[in-house]
Amino acid sequence: EVLPIEEAKRRGAVALFDEKYGEIVRVVQIGPRSREFCGGTHAERSGDIGLFLVTAEGGISAGVRRVEALAGSGALQSVVQREQLIRSLTDVVKVGERELLDRVQKLMERSRELERQLEQHQQQSLVSKGGDLVARAVLLKDGTKVLASVIEEASAKQLREVADDLRQRLGSSCIALGSVSEGKAIVLTAVGDDLVGGYNAGELL
Repeated sequence: EVLPIEEAKRRGAVALFDEKYGEIVRVVQIGPRSREFCGGTHAERSGDIGLFLVTAEGGISAGVRRVEALAGSGALQSVVQREQLIRSLTDVVKVGERELLDRVQKLMERSRELERQLEQHQQQSLVSKGGDLVARAVLLKDGTKVLASVIEEASAKQLREVADDLRQRLGSSCIALGSVSEGKAIVLTAVGDDLVGGYNAGELL
């Protein structure tokens, strides 16, 4: 309806935004409870909107929330796409829709367990390589052992564990280890506990 602003207020219409209104305003009512001022009507009736599907919601600033949604044919298309995705997933994991979530959770748990076992195996392999590296350490005149080596495809965590193992094996030592993991270069230096006062790992790096 188009009404004088005072009449709209008497009817209980709500202005949602800090906008300036003239003497004549649009008032949109949906059902018995929603009656609001409106800057412009985009649908002749609520039925034209059809399905309303919220796709995202979050805070954009203090006290302000943003809701993103699809309506009408766009919402229906999104539902169809979701249904197609669910069917594709059930075909891949060979279960019905009701068992899909449980099946995916079990697959994720299995994947994490295999990753853990692989990491343990890789670490054991690296520790074994660390034992082979001990013989390559160079002994300085002051009794300090120096070892520098590249270990292929080792993560920063794995290099730290290998360095700790080498420090125990070598005793008074300065160690430098390098690797390339996931396209990133990693260099680690370590100093034996008894040499901390004499050598600085950061300066060695």
